[in-house]
Amino acid sequence: MKLITVFGPRLDPVRQDLALHQGLTCMDNLGHIRHHSGKEHLFHRIGRDAPDVLLIDLDVFGRQPPLPLLRDCRQTFPELRVVVLQPGTLSTQKQSTLYAMQIMDILIYTPTPRGIGKLTRELLYRLFHPRTLTDILPELSEPVSEPAPAATRRRMIAVGSCCPGVGCTHLALHLACFLDPDHSVLLAELGSNPVLEQYLLHPSDRMGCTGLYEHPAFRQTQFLPAMHPSCWENHHSGFSVTLLDLGVIDTTEKEQLFSRSDLAFLVTTGSAWHMHTVLRQKELPPSCCLWINFCPERAFTDYVHILGSTFQGYYAGRYSPDPLAPDPEQQKLFRTLVKQQKLGL
Repeated sequence: MKLITVFGPRLDPVRQDLALHQGLTCMDNLGHIRHHSGKEHLFHRIGRDAPDVLLIDLDVFGRQPPLPLLRDCRQTFPELRVVVLQPGTLSTQKQSTLYAMQIMDILIYTPTPRGIGKLTRELLYRLFHPRTLTDILPELSEPVSEPAPAATRRRMIAVGSCCPGVGCTHLALHLACFLDPDHSVLLAELGSNPVLEQYLLHPSDRMGCTGLYEHPAFRQTQFLPAMHPSCWENHHSGFSVTLLDLGVIDTTEKEQLFSRSDLAFLVTTGSAWHMHTVLRQKELPPSCCLWINFCPERAFTDYVHILGSTFQGYYAGRYSPDPLAPDPEQQKLFRTLVKQQKLGL
């Protein structure tokens, strides 16, 4: 992916980090655009080098309004993807204007060393996960300042398994992705083999001393990784949905959490040895559904027939390898199960 950047000196660390990434090629950096010749120079470089993405920090414009240049850029190079960075805040009117130009990727950052470090990580994620119109529709249709209805009931969803490595955390992340646009979500990692801090979260994502983390892929979801000593029960009241990633249900405490959840998923795979473990389960909560990964359709039908009314619902997980981007079939399955299980979300 070829990039042209328009960054001031403040974002030099960001550009240096991008240049080290194997999948990115940083071609040119224009330090400022504050007169007409700067615009001509930028357009000449874009026409000559044919980059895939233009990264532009609105701070480099100084007092000059940036929107006319961005509009001309979109009209002259309609295939060029533009990613806008804005220090501090961005007015709703300006944001809507950028959306109207089909500039969907807008990153707001804090102009401090920590904020710029966090920006690098958000930018790397956004470059490989571009936003679409579907992603921004909730922002356009729902006022940000509108408080949640007082009568909204809080829900607890538990994800657990009988065997390790069958996809509990993967399912929990996909559920968070599905719920995030419309609901505030707390994903608490309670398994004995934690992975969130190792593979997903970064120290710069941590929110002060609360132990909670945020991630650039999510709008309203926060994470409590298992390695942090803070108890999830101290935080869950601030969220409409609490997702508990229990991993292997191997303690009495996990069994109790699994049983008292509004919806529980027992995760397994379609392999005979994993299904044999499921068949040996004797006491399951009435809210328990069976989620089967890597299961052929014919085998899934057989398992449902064998297990009968043991579970409240049966779902065959779709192959969707990106933990932060469930594919359309997986999201369609989530919409179905939310209706069937009458969660009231």
